[in-house]
Amino acid sequence: MSTWKRITKVAQVQEVGGVEQIEVVELPIPVPQPDEVLIKVEWGGVNFIDILFRDGDYRRPTPYIMGEQGAGTITEDFEVRGFHKGARAVTFGCGCCAEYVAVHWKDVFVVPNGVSTRIAAATMTQELKALTAVRDAYRVEKGDTVLVHTAADGVGMLLRQLARNRGATVIGTTSSEAKARRARAAGPSHVILYTKDSIPRTVLKITNGQGGQGIYGGIGAATWNGNLEVIAIMGTIVSLGDASGPVPPVNLHTLAEKNVKVCYPALKNYLPNPKRFQNYCTELFEYVRTGQLKIEIFAESVYYYGNSPKSSRYRVSKDFREVVGQDWVINCRC
Repeated sequence: MSTWKRITKVAQVQEVGGVEQIEVVELPIPVPQPDEVLIKVEWGGVNFIDILFRDGDYRRPTPYIMGEQGAGTITEDFEVRGFHKGARAVTFGCGCCAEYVAVHWKDVFVVPNGVSTRIAAATMTQELKALTAVRDAYRVEKGDTVLVHTAADGVGMLLRQLARNRGATVIGTTSSEAKARRARAAGPSHVILYTKDSIPRTVLKITNGQGGQGIYGGIGAATWNGNLEVIAIMGTIVSLGDASGPVPPVNLHTLAEKNVKVCYPALKNYLPNPKRFQNYCTELFEYVRTGQLKIEIFAESVYYYGNSPKSSRYRVSKDFREVVGQDWVINCRC
């Protein structure tokens, strides 16, 4: 644990519950331990996982500082791993809606030239999840056809770009005309509005009855049977969540009909050591720097106004439920 000195303002979740649990409070600035780096945060990143922690779907002791990712400037030279004062850095998995954050060096990546700290703060948790999904969970190859559920939201938006960049034909599903227009504008090969058209029937028509080599989605139970219907022989179904409820117990014999593989990946298992973390971040930010991966920020807020915790809480929490899996950045320069 870090020892403490000086004072910083942080956006802190006091108890499990609604947005009223978010308060701006003062805490001592953390003093980094020998294996830590201190970052002066410019932008804290917020996305759907913050809602899951705040609502209690994912467990975390309270109170805690919100913001699962953030970017800013390293405050001084650190002996560990060559991190230098003034370098722009990004990190994830910690309370980044604060003026300062001390994090383990293995969770820090130096932001490359050509990428702003604002964009970097929104380019970690979901983006690494999407990249590992197309690299490891099911490795998308040129010529593949892949089905991406909720292609106009959050991770789906990232998956369709990454799969397309790897040479795949991308079929995206959406729930509304507005989302369908948004998905088409981003360029997937096909978009299915599943409130009007049957996903299995449309996918099989597009693929001449062959189905897709990979399926990605976070819907869960509602799409499971359809996924089995349209997965290609020796294909892989990658489950990234269960918004409609968990998939019921599966008879493994049903997978044998097409030699189907099923994966429910956890990001941490694809990043078991600093080398893999750095390699993945290098690849990810190169996509961002070159425009191959476009980061869309849902909203931008300032979390601290003067000395008014009430207005601060409002700015942090306004429409917080509306994030719906997309990135939100909070300016932490007070």
